[in-house]
Amino acid sequence: MEFTVNIMAPTPQPERFGDTEEIPVIDISALRAGAPGAVKDIGAQVRHALENIGFYYIACHGVDAATIDGAFSAAKQFFDLPTDRKLELESKQHNIGYKPARSRSYARSSI
Repeated sequence: MEFTVNIMAPTPQPERFGDTEEIPVIDISALRAGAPGAVKDIGAQVRHALENIGFYYIACHGVDAATIDGAFSAAKQFFDLPTDRKLELESKQHNIGYKPARSRSYARSSI
């Protein structure tokens, strides 16, 4: 089979980082309440946000403020460490761990 690719043809671009000035807010209270159709509806909202905006904010998640504050505090403590200490936890496999600023990761797939 033979085919031709026109490398000069413009590639259609999604609206990613485009015409929005708002972070999508996704309320998951229906999911937490077990409402019928909530998984499908919230999944569609998350998919749209990731494919078209790049990020989102979850509202009504049920995580208490003390837990959130603790996570921010722990993150600050970690990132305040000297680089050599953070590199002790450098990500080497499965994207788990620390990656220094301006570093690169390469992944390959057998799919």
